[in-house]
Amino acid sequence: MRILYITPAYYPAVFWGGPIVSVRLVVNELKSSGLEVDVWTNALGLESNRETERLVDNVNIRYFKYFTLAKWQFPFKVLSALWKSHAEYDVFHLSSVWDPIAWLSAMVLILRKRKYVISPRGSLDNSLMSKSFIIKKIMYFLIIRKVITKSEGIHYTTVFERQRFIDFFGSDKPGIVAYNPMIASNYTKEVDQELLKQFAINPRKYVLYLGRLNWKKGIIELLEAWSRADRLDYKLVLAGPDENGYGRHVLAKIKSLGLEFSVVLTGLVDGDLKLALLQNAYLFVLTSMSENFAVAVAESMACGVPVLISNNVGIKELVLKYQCGKVVKLDTDEITNTLNSILRDDNLRNSLASNCKKAVEQELLPTSVARQIRNLYESIHPACRQP
Repeated sequence: MRILYITPAYYPAVFWGGPIVSVRLVVNELKSSGLEVDVWTNALGLESNRETERLVDNVNIRYFKYFTLAKWQFPFKVLSALWKSHAEYDVFHLSSVWDPIAWLSAMVLILRKRKYVISPRGSLDNSLMSKSFIIKKIMYFLIIRKVITKSEGIHYTTVFERQRFIDFFGSDKPGIVAYNPMIASNYTKEVDQELLKQFAINPRKYVLYLGRLNWKKGIIELLEAWSRADRLDYKLVLAGPDENGYGRHVLAKIKSLGLEFSVVLTGLVDGDLKLALLQNAYLFVLTSMSENFAVAVAESMACGVPVLISNNVGIKELVLKYQCGKVVKLDTDEITNTLNSILRDDNLRNSLASNCKKAVEQELLPTSVARQIRNLYESIHPACRQP
């Protein structure tokens, strides 16, 4: 049984964010379960933008050269490649809907009458669409809605995402809810706290945001709340790459609020530096406008660090179930008050922290997540069933 997993980005394009980690884990577990899995993706993160094939974790990855228009990558050669080789595969999994590599592939699969499933990853949401340019709304009605309608099933990463999809699309689609997986042991490695000195911060003396500097992440609201909070001697660390120039708005807000000495911008972090920031934070915060899962929140929990997230973040289900953080509305006053309650009370913070690792270990194992996704494949192609 052969699966073709089509995704906008794959390792080593770590700057793309959390999905790089979770998709790689799922692909590896599917292969371990006995399925043959290939991955097609854009040539992001490579030394050059060119077509090439590589083995990553013993999985064959085909990288396509792409052309950039606005912020989108168009790998046009995927059209002819998929048209010619679609018969080599039994099921197709599109790990996106808006990215051109996904809907271009879907158009070919529809014409070839092939079955595919999709992972929208929180991108089908009324709150996001309402803020989109008219061209994106036209694109939805001309292309994306057909891609969704013709799909055989949907992989939702949270119950919250599924409900938002129903609100957006007007009806439900067959599918499964499977969280983004993690390997908890990857976050227990001891790293040198001295790494923090390059940012002039000390262990347990900062609140961490880890992610792209993007308008939907609620960073402006977070900065407003931080300016009003009883910060004591804590700093706010914003760790992540600028996206589409949004960083200049963040910098302007920091300056207008007089937070130049209270907020630290690190840029993109990875490897031991990223792990050091996660492990030594007092609190992790993500006040996003829309987030279907939030891998960085799960990573923080795996490190035993409690979280403060908005009720627009899909992983809130686990945070509430295991009492490993606080969930708030995207409201400056509520964020401020909750920050104060945790920063002033070490006992509360430590109580929340004590529940974090249990949530990850019991809910986010790669084997169980891959089993659920394989069940989705089996529902549309019996040959995927394990003997």
